[in-house]
Amino acid sequence: MQSALEYFQKEKAFERGLKLLAEIYDNGRKQPGLGSIKIHMPTKEEGRVWSEFFGKNYTNQKILRIGLGEFSRRFSTVFPTDDISALMETYAPTSMYEYASLNDAIELALLPKYVNTYADSWLESLCSRKGNQYHSIFKFYLKDRVGTINMLDKTAKILRSLSADLFPIDILSQKFFSAPCMLDFGTEYGDLLLAALSHYHEQRIPDNRHDATLLYLKAGIIAEDSTYLVATKGLVSPKVDFLTLRQVCRLKCSEIKNVYVIEDTRAFDKVHRLVNLKKGVLLSPINSHNPAFLHLVDKLIQNGAIIYYSGMFDYAPLTRADKLCETHGKQLIPWRYSKEDYELATATDTEFLRDRKREISMKNESLALVLSQMRKKGKKAGLLPLVPSLVSDIIKYEE
Repeated sequence: MQSALEYFQKEKAFERGLKLLAEIYDNGRKQPGLGSIKIHMPTKEEGRVWSEFFGKNYTNQKILRIGLGEFSRRFSTVFPTDDISALMETYAPTSMYEYASLNDAIELALLPKYVNTYADSWLESLCSRKGNQYHSIFKFYLKDRVGTINMLDKTAKILRSLSADLFPIDILSQKFFSAPCMLDFGTEYGDLLLAALSHYHEQRIPDNRHDATLLYLKAGIIAEDSTYLVATKGLVSPKVDFLTLRQVCRLKCSEIKNVYVIEDTRAFDKVHRLVNLKKGVLLSPINSHNPAFLHLVDKLIQNGAIIYYSGMFDYAPLTRADKLCETHGKQLIPWRYSKEDYELATATDTEFLRDRKREISMKNESLALVLSQMRKKGKKAGLLPLVPSLVSDIIKYEE
C-alpha cells in the first residue's frame, strides 16, 4: 500500500497547501482540529490534486480553503495506518527566509502566524501582488531579503499587539525595537505600519503628520507632536491649560454639558478673562483643527456634551466647521456663525478674500448663507468684534 508521504510527494501541486497546513499545525501545538488555510490563486494542478484527495470539486476557485480538522479527518480515512505528524514535519519550514519568493514568504510563513489578527487582511492584500505598496516592498526585498521579511514580521507583530487601549507610539517603538523613534513618521517601519493601518481602515496612506496622527488614533496609537495643542479653560482647572494629544487621550470627559469652542485664539484670550465657568468648558484649537482638538471634541460628544462652535469667517474655517457639523449632527451647533454675525465682524476686523470664486459648498444651511454673503462682500474676518456677544452668550448658557 502506498504511504501518505509517497502519495503527496508524487504530486508537486500538493506542496504549497501542505506547507501552509504544516505551519498552522505547528502553531496550533499539533492539535489537528484547529485553524484553516487559504491557497490564493490556486493553479489548475492544485485544484485537481486537492479535488482528488477530498473527493469534491476545488477547481476554478480564486481562493482554495482547507480546514486543518477537515484535512486530518480525510487523512485518517485514506491513510489509517499513517501518522499525520510525520507528514507535517516533512513539510514544516525550518525558517521564514527559506522561501524562493517574497510572495511565498508572506503566504507560507507570515500569513499562518497572523490568522484572524489586525495583520491578516493586510498580508493577504500583499499576496495579490498588486498596488504600489507591494512593489515598494518588493524593491526592498531585492536588496535585502532577510531585512524585508523581518520588517514585515515585526510590523505584523505590532498590529497583533494593538487593542482598544491607547498606546503611545514611542512606548510601542521601545517595546519592539528597544528605541523610541523607530515608528516615527517618515521612517521605514513607520511608513510600513501606516500602510498596513491604511489598508485595514480602507483609506489612503497618509502623506503628512496630521493625517498620520489621526490614523494612528483610530488604531489606538498616540503619536505625540508638540505642535498639536488645544487650549482649555474649566476642563482640567479653572485656569487656561494647554493640552497635548497624549494628555487629551488620558482625560475623562464625563458630566460636561456645554462646550464653547472659539477658533480665533485672539478672541479666546479675551473671552476666557471675562467669564466664570460653572458647568461649561472653553476650548480653542492651536494650529487649526489638529488631532488633539479633534480627539477632544469626539470624546466630549461621546459623553453627551453639546458643542457651541464659533469659527472665523474664511473659506478654510467654514469648511472645517461644516465638516464637524456633518460628523456630529445636532450635538455640534454653529455659534455666532450667521450672516448677521458676519456683517458685525467685517465692520471693523476685516481683510479681502483672495479668491472670491473658489468652488466650495456647505451642507449646513446657516454656514451656506455665510459663504454666500462672504462671496458677495469679498471680505474675511476674525472673531474679535464678536467678543461681547460671545461673552454674553456664555453667561446666559451658564445660568
